Amino acid sequence: MQTTAYLLSISIYIQDKANPFATVLSAAMLLKYGLGEVEAAERIERAVLETLNRGFRTADIYSDGTVSIYLLIFISVEKT
Repeated sequence: MQTTAYLLSISIYIQDKANPFATVLSAAMLLKYGLGEVEAAERIERAVLETLNRGFRTADIYSDGTVSIYLLIFISVEKT
């Protein structure tokens, strides 16, 4: 049986309203402060900043002049 939270999260994802930034940055904090993996955390942080600086946004923070996209952060991590 599906929980309400699960179904809501699927609905948000399908509508392109999910915002991965908080989750991704939380993972960076875990790497930095919990596991001592500072370099890996900084790569993730730079990827998030690069993504935002390039004008990419998820639907919830989209505004005129930006591009709506979801997972470009992970592509950026590979380049940093």
